[in-house]
Amino acid sequence: MKTDYDSVLKLFGSVPKEAMIQFASEKLPQFWRDAYNQTTLRTTDLVFIQHKTFQYLYDLFPVLQREDEGSNDTADIEPRVVVAFGCSSPQELARDDYRLKGWVGKTEKAFGKHWDKGHFIAHSLGDAVDGVEANVFVQRRDLNRGWSEEGKLFREMESFCVSNPGTFCFCRPLYADQSAKPAFIEFGILKGDDFWVEIFDNRKEVKAVRRRRRLTYRENACFNLDVTSINHLSAQQLRHAADLKDKIDALENELARLLGSSAKSASGKAPKKKGGMSAAGRAAVAEAQRARWAKVNAGKSAAKTVKAPKKRRKMSAAGRARIAAAAKRRWAKAKADGKTRL
Repeated sequence: MKTDYDSVLKLFGSVPKEAMIQFASEKLPQFWRDAYNQTTLRTTDLVFIQHKTFQYLYDLFPVLQREDEGSNDTADIEPRVVVAFGCSSPQELARDDYRLKGWVGKTEKAFGKHWDKGHFIAHSLGDAVDGVEANVFVQRRDLNRGWSEEGKLFREMESFCVSNPGTFCFCRPLYADQSAKPAFIEFGILKGDDFWVEIFDNRKEVKAVRRRRRLTYRENACFNLDVTSINHLSAQQLRHAADLKDKIDALENELARLLGSSAKSASGKAPKKKGGMSAAGRAAVAEAQRARWAKVNAGKSAAKTVKAPKKRRKMSAAGRARIAAAAKRRWAKAKADGKTRL
């Protein structure tokens, strides 16, 4: 299977750029949601978080599960971002790195010298940390800072978004376990009438290799979105299929409400409507992020033994007198020898 954004483009047809961006913002999250539910292999609870010109599809299930059941069975399952997407909006405000310093502490001490606290959507593209703590993740330093070939390509794509305000872009983490640390990062840009999509390796101690591919690329099946089954359809048929999918989801939601149960599609639980997260929910996301960062240092701090401060030795009056007498003798000898300093 391949994640074929070329097939997704067929859904757009010949439409203006603004309409294409709106269509991408509405339809792509459905594909990303289904792909995430297929690969996560557990219950999910997906919510949308709106911040400035970007949206974050976030899996809040571990937090809600622990709150509802009071259980620690999900202690190793971390809440995490499914995808971040929106339009670039470069800003002149100073970076809010002060928000990162309170989490975990020094990055190298917590994760090692090869890692950074990266951002799914960079500050230069128009987003931040303050107000959307879910934007932070553990990222390879050479990728984040543009040192490697992959890092240079990553920076090139970000620079394009900065130089072209209003560019639709997305950053989709691809996970290999239940943690919030992605194994790969899929970064994509709607450039003209085409998608420019790249996958970046975010695993530990893996030699960075530049992989530049347009529209399609080879990757493990567990990380990819199956849209090859619709490649034979025309653009009109694909648009009709997408409309039918929306109607099916709406009917399933209506049926669930009538039966008094939560709506759930065949591939997993449907995300809540955009803008539906309350202030309490946003606080829960922030608290989950802080708890995740704090857990990293929990083992290290517990292993450290707390040593009692050494008592400060005090000198007796006799000791101070001996030191003063010795100093006077040294000065007397220096003056006798005609010296002005010791």
